[in-house]
Amino acid sequence: MKELGPTLCSPDTTFSSTSRSSLVLKVFSPLARIALFLLLSLPLSRAQTAEKLELEINTEFDEQLPLIAPDGRTLFFSRKRYPMNIGAENKEDIWVSYLDDEGRWGRALNMGFPLNDPQDNFVVSVNPAGNTLYLGNQYRQGDADGISISRRSGRSWSAPKAMPIADFQNDNEQPSYCVGPNERILIMAVERPEGLGGLDLYVSSRLPGDYWGPPRQLGTVVNTPGNESSPFLAADGRTLYFASDGHQGYGKLDMFVSRRLDDSWTSWSTPENLGPAVNTVNNDYNYTIPAAGDFAYFASEDETGQSDLYRLPLPSETRPGPVLLVSGRMIDGETQQPVPGKLKVEPLRPNVPERQLEAGNNGSFQFIVPYGQSVSLFPSTPPGYFPVSDPVEFSAQPVEEEDGNLTEYDLSGSGVQSMAATHPEIAGLLQQLESLDQELTDLGRAEQEKTPYQYEASPVEHRSRRRKENNTELAPLRERFEQIARSPSSGPSGELTEKGADRELADLKEQYRRLHSEPSSSAEPARPEEDHDLTDLKDRYNQYHYSRLPEGFDELEAAVRQELALEMLPSVKKELGLKLYPSVRSDIRSELSATEQEALSGRRIDATEIFSSLERNLPAAEPAPAEWPSESMAGLRREMEEALREEVREELKKTLEPQVREELRQALSYQVKLALEAELRQELEDRIRKEVRAEYQGRPGTPEMAELPEYREIECDILLVPIRQGQIIPLNNIFFDANQTSLKPISFRELDRVREFLQDNPDLVVEVGGHTNSWCSHSFAKELSEGRAQVVAGYFIEQGIDPERLQYRGYGKVQPIASNDTAEGRKKNQRVELKILRFESGGGK
Repeated sequence: MKELGPTLCSPDTTFSSTSRSSLVLKVFSPLARIALFLLLSLPLSRAQTAEKLELEINTEFDEQLPLIAPDGRTLFFSRKRYPMNIGAENKEDIWVSYLDDEGRWGRALNMGFPLNDPQDNFVVSVNPAGNTLYLGNQYRQGDADGISISRRSGRSWSAPKAMPIADFQNDNEQPSYCVGPNERILIMAVERPEGLGGLDLYVSSRLPGDYWGPPRQLGTVVNTPGNESSPFLAADGRTLYFASDGHQGYGKLDMFVSRRLDDSWTSWSTPENLGPAVNTVNNDYNYTIPAAGDFAYFASEDETGQSDLYRLPLPSETRPGPVLLVSGRMIDGETQQPVPGKLKVEPLRPNVPERQLEAGNNGSFQFIVPYGQSVSLFPSTPPGYFPVSDPVEFSAQPVEEEDGNLTEYDLSGSGVQSMAATHPEIAGLLQQLESLDQELTDLGRAEQEKTPYQYEASPVEHRSRRRKENNTELAPLRERFEQIARSPSSGPSGELTEKGADRELADLKEQYRRLHSEPSSSAEPARPEEDHDLTDLKDRYNQYHYSRLPEGFDELEAAVRQELALEMLPSVKKELGLKLYPSVRSDIRSELSATEQEALSGRRIDATEIFSSLERNLPAAEPAPAEWPSESMAGLRREMEEALREEVREELKKTLEPQVREELRQALSYQVKLALEAELRQELEDRIRKEVRAEYQGRPGTPEMAELPEYREIECDILLVPIRQGQIIPLNNIFFDANQTSLKPISFRELDRVREFLQDNPDLVVEVGGHTNSWCSHSFAKELSEGRAQVVAGYFIEQGIDPERLQYRGYGKVQPIASNDTAEGRKKNQRVELKILRFESGGGK
């Protein structure tokens, strides 16, 4: 027995609680064994779990009132009695320490003036971005109660500015304060006449201009006739830690936790004592907790009365709710340089207030999203840019569900893939679908990459030789053209009345009338000056007249042919399509296997969509007709159109036939493969459903319990996209109901932002493009994406945007921007984009 004593007590020997219990039970009586087992089963005390911080922070002087930043990397605290403090010996200065990459706290630094002055100085709260401090007292002579605010610019802090509290009153020498993580709520421990006794907890809401509203009691669930002090509102905005000697505890002041039950700030859960791992028989207060919620930092006095800083792990049941710590930068999409500015954090759920943030000189920002919330970022936009950012979601209920009409089973999931390993029929169908899906994707991309058809008239010399043989109508037209070109109208004496004369011609006519309207004597010869003016005027008119004519008959003919071709192009393509469709359809069917032909026997091929595809490969816009300086020339042009119309039509048909045949072939192949895809998917789904029923028949389902997510840190940059022709702008905050074209109400913020953008840039012509993920069949993806693009474009038209400035197009699922193998990637792929097609007035960059 004596040998065991030193062994058990030796500081060099450690045991787990299990090994200690088993060893002790062997050497003590049964009753002692039970008592010792219960003792060893108790939670560890704070003395056993608390960790004293490094010597870079703790000194022979007093360190107290710690405040940890939400990211857990910056620790503010007050140091008392330090000889180099700005205040008197018994006053406190604010100090700061930063966590290095190895997880150690660096040497603490005095924050200096203006944060430190001759009074007591301490930090009440710090915002998530770390660029705003809320400080104790009002920085006035006399150490007035209340709080002040200081903002950082670069490395400097502004002079603290008092934040007045309406109807503020306090009769206690030890008030304490905490500003919530959204900087809209102030919780304070003050003593007021209407209180329950001693210090009670009150809440104030922020008002415009750095003011706080009148305090309201948190209620009798939290407050007692004793003292409630040192409040700390955790990063989730709902979990409140505070000290109290009015609730049942282990000693004097103990730390408690209570959770807000609604948005009234007066309804709270029954406070829970944090237990012996946190509380002692002495005063325990001023706990501060980072957004991760894993550790609590606090100050504690030893037996000599000296105060140092410690941290200890929080029991899991007393930790706050999980949050996202979102960090990012505003970046110029062209230069990749940071951009300072203001931005709004707007919730994607109802009844949640928006927040205002400010990106620093380096463009950085940081904020917190509690679990259950989702937000969008909307920055102020400099001219010539459009900001793009992803929504931030941290909720079990997504803002937008995944689209998909393929099957109730994830074809790429492990369950279906395992089934395929043991069922050759399913494996074969999966392989066929994968191959077919790739073919459809390639065909869809080829369709989207078509360039508009450009008509090229045959060379002039070739047409001249052919004209002599075939077109006898052009010879007299050529003679008339040359006659008109040689003989402009008889002069500007009033006979030039052709419509559409421009300003230059009107000026010439006015000058001519003025010269000939002046009275002159028949006995007196005309003045040389007048003769000179009249001659000059006639020369200028002739120069004007010839400048309005084509250079020659061949050029005139080429221009007329070009305009006729553009005019007849749609009708000629349609005529060719109707003529060629039967033979193309026969060719396609002859290439199908017997199985494929059988699969298609009961399915209708959409010929309407096939012929619509021919209309998509047309020039974007027709050129404006040439201006003609006289009725004679305009009449000549009309006669030339009639003379050339049939020849140009036949030439077009001959030129276009191979192209139309290929377009029909691609469009028909696409529709045939769509039908095959639908048939294969139906067969695959039937087989999977049958196997699932056989495997799980009679087995009760066991629903999986969703686990609460953990604290996470993510990066979310805002890209300022320059406005350029061809630029594609993702509209990441437009959301639809699953598999529908109906917009979710939260989409109208983004839609209105785009509407304002279009109004501010009236020269832009844009395309609204819709896209889906790979869980949609190709036919459904095309239909859904086009329907959504049409709805968005329609909203802009309803809001007053000129329809001529808007086009829309559905791209289906053939242009993914992320992997379709993950839920996150698929949600990125179901999107709406704005493409800048051109600038109507030639503006832009």
